[in-house]
Amino acid sequence: MIVELGGRQGSVVRFLPPLIVTAKDIDAIAAIFEAALAHAVT
Repeated sequence: MIVELGGRQGSVVRFLPPLIVTAKDIDAIAAIFEAALAHAVT
């Protein structure tokens, strides 16, 4: 999984998953990203 910033002033987060990704992988990635955001705003 590659995560990069884009858009104006880096305000867009882009997820670049591999060509083969499972629903379980996506759920795990979303949970990690959610925890990171929660940590960043507190």
